[in-house]
Amino acid sequence: MSVGRTGALTPVAFLTPVHVGGVTVARATCTTRRSASQGRAQGRPYLPAPRRRRDPGDRARHRRGAPARGLPEFRMPTHCPACGAEVHREGAITRCTNLSCPAQLHGRLRHFASRGAMDIEGLGDQTCSQLVERGLVKTPADLYGLTREQWLGLERMGDKSVDNLLAALDRSKQTSLRRFIYALGIRLVGEATARALGPAVPDRRPAAGRYSGRAAGRARRRAGGRRADPRLHPDGGEPRSGAAPARRGHPARAGGGCSRADRSPARRWC
Repeated sequence: MSVGRTGALTPVAFLTPVHVGGVTVARATCTTRRSASQGRAQGRPYLPAPRRRRDPGDRARHRRGAPARGLPEFRMPTHCPACGAEVHREGAITRCTNLSCPAQLHGRLRHFASRGAMDIEGLGDQTCSQLVERGLVKTPADLYGLTREQWLGLERMGDKSVDNLLAALDRSKQTSLRRFIYALGIRLVGEATARALGPAVPDRRPAAGRYSGRAAGRARRRAGGRRADPRLHPDGGEPRSGAAPARRGHPARAGGGCSRADRSPARRWC
């Protein structure tokens, strides 16, 4: 029985290995209780649907078969196999009711560090398992509070691996709002929904830290603003003494003419 990051319990069937379409199939996921309780979980030869479509010949050989006798009838568990908490039926899905379930925490950590979310390179499945087993993290936010010594205490984590992981954690702090919403692992909120929610969330960051580089130029053009005259004071006051007012387009003299020095690349500012 597999427990996902949202607490969903999924039956997993261990099959006799069979070579199909260039791969060896040894396990099959029963997505619903009905599929698990039918002949597929009672010993019938079974081939996953994607493989059946790829190889019609194998479909004819493995589609039918007599069920093995003496196998017990499959029943969904009443308690979570990972933490022992009671389960709750939601339509066709059975979920664990314990939000602190170690299996759910492991799944949330893997989702948080995935490429489509925070993209934390170096935080793999084995590392997440060790963090959960040792009780070092309770939420994905605890990843940023771990010290270097705690990372080095994990198995198969050397100095170079820890340096790369800490650098990846630091880079993830500059992620986009869309990725952050998706990384939270909210049920029914995928990448497309997170992309749609991004513009609807107000930006609480200081105005000086929102944009930089090309993004600042695009935001300024959308707002209808122009680049300030470099000859003005930094606070936007009057021009410096001796400086003539500039025309729109380039810092030329008020008479409309433009000297060769003004047309040089060093003098261009717009």
